[in-house]
Amino acid sequence: FFGRLHNQTIGRLALSAEVVLCVSKYEKSLIESSGVKVKRIEVLPNGVDTTRYKSGYKSLALNKKSEALAHRGPTVVYVGRVAEHKGVETLIKAAPLVLEKVPEAKFVIAGPDENAKCKMQNAKFEKKLIFTGEVSEEEKVALMQRAGVFVLPSQSEAFGITVIEAMAAGCPVVVSAIPSLMEIVKDGQTGLVFPVDDEKVLASQIIRVLADQNLSRQLSTNAKVRVEKKYSWEKIIDHLERTYASIL
Repeated sequence: FFGRLHNQTIGRLALSAEVVLCVSKYEKSLIESSGVKVKRIEVLPNGVDTTRYKSGYKSLALNKKSEALAHRGPTVVYVGRVAEHKGVETLIKAAPLVLEKVPEAKFVIAGPDENAKCKMQNAKFEKKLIFTGEVSEEEKVALMQRAGVFVLPSQSEAFGITVIEAMAAGCPVVVSAIPSLMEIVKDGQTGLVFPVDDEKVLASQIIRVLADQNLSRQLSTNAKVRVEKKYSWEKIIDHLERTYASIL
């Protein structure tokens, strides 16, 4: 009921709007295919304050969460809700496969846990998995700056702001091959992708990044440039101002 009510409300609002703003081409396609008639649709992605990710939070102490930052070996980080559609279970299934090749790695899952906490099925690897719970903005940046790779294994996303944040922090990213994330990440250039729910390919991509420092540096550098050019708040605000001006 509430889903239908939401869609009907959005439809009525869209009909009266001069411009409908979407955060991704994928979201735009959903509106277009819904049959809602709108005058004009523009894609205006979410942005990040890139200066925040240039700050040095690496030495930040995380009290209870300090174990996540204290680890000096390769770290694989996920930041976000621990919800089914976020694909965290796929990352956890990939972990033992990664640890077979990179035994010194650790996996950090940072964010509110909506469901029963996912667990390593193999007790041998349980100590390699750290659940921090919800983290502050500063803690999030520190985790991303220290991570060897950031993973977003979502089954669905309208956009994927944490990918942009990780890229801004200079952390190589591995994401699921869903439309909204493929708009952000250019496979092999600004990150790596893997098929949704495929823990074997995910593990392989994580290992590639952790094992190849040249690839890691290349992905990191290219990603930061892409964020500066397309997703900085300066770029987003400029786009928004031009959109407003066009309808006045």
